[in-house]
Amino acid sequence: MKFKRIPIAEIENLLPDVIALTLDSSNITDDFLDFYPGQHTTLRIMDGAEEIRRSFAFCHSPFENVRPRILVKLLKGGRASHHVSKRVIGDEVELSEAYGFFYADINAEKNRVYFLMAEGIGIAPIYSILKSILLAEPISKVCLLYESANADNIILNAELKLLADKYNNRLTLYHSIQKAGLLVNLSKSDYLKGKVTQEKIQSLFESQNFNPEKCEVFISGSSELNKIGQQALSHLGIPTEQIHCNRFYEINSSVPPSGAYGSSTIVVEDLKINAKGSQTTTILEILKLANSDIPFSCESGLCGTCAARLVDGEVEVNTQPALEAVDIASGYILTCQCFPRSKKVTIKY
Repeated sequence: MKFKRIPIAEIENLLPDVIALTLDSSNITDDFLDFYPGQHTTLRIMDGAEEIRRSFAFCHSPFENVRPRILVKLLKGGRASHHVSKRVIGDEVELSEAYGFFYADINAEKNRVYFLMAEGIGIAPIYSILKSILLAEPISKVCLLYESANADNIILNAELKLLADKYNNRLTLYHSIQKAGLLVNLSKSDYLKGKVTQEKIQSLFESQNFNPEKCEVFISGSSELNKIGQQALSHLGIPTEQIHCNRFYEINSSVPPSGAYGSSTIVVEDLKINAKGSQTTTILEILKLANSDIPFSCESGLCGTCAARLVDGEVEVNTQPALEAVDIASGYILTCQCFPRSKKVTIKY
């Protein structure tokens, strides 16, 4: 997994607990920071002798000539976000190239409709997708439903309003305010009171007169938002393969299986790595213990950075929320959530 040290060019305090880092990429002369709208980068930091990795979505469009930008949610007790909060302009951060299965494949010749849903910091990859559609797919139309805790804490509110004004014939913007009191600065978009529900999603979608069979859906937020979004939109006839989910706000630990198990050899075909370990240990942990330089980040099954294709052998899967049905059908597994079940398991990144 490749990393590069990149200086911070600008720090924006968007909210008391959300900052935006703009990076000085002037010395990056190759395609290291190229990405598809919706993908993320991995931040690597050292806390003493311990390495910590966290994923942060790009919050700009690859179709605009701007410096790379990521959003960081400052979490209480969050070691990575605490580290970032202490950085100043000119400091370097260590970032990876882009990863992730959650992205939009933009095509200027396509005439599509998009239904986007975001919650809180989940707006970061959705904003990248939204802006890319508006910039590089000029015939397509898009509706965004964005849920926030209250009207004073809408991430990227001003930028969303600018897009809604500029592309008013192609973009429809709705805010869902959990605590609907005084609605501040929402004059350029409609709003819904309270949390997003299946009924609200269905009503809003039907008001757009979108053809379900031609609609691409992207949802970024909690498991609850993804679940109700999938249920509501599937009920309206949108094919499952056109509903793409990105989950935040949860930790999926890889639960060691009970029972008597032996050992396995993990072979990484494209990296010429051979590592042996217990079948009660995830494939990722076996490779890490062998000091292998392999891609990973959250280790919770959410980001998809550690995904690899299963070439040969058998594995036991815990959970794989970052993968869609088409990815699994193509042979991908999340190494942080899979335990080897044969003497030899061969994968390829």
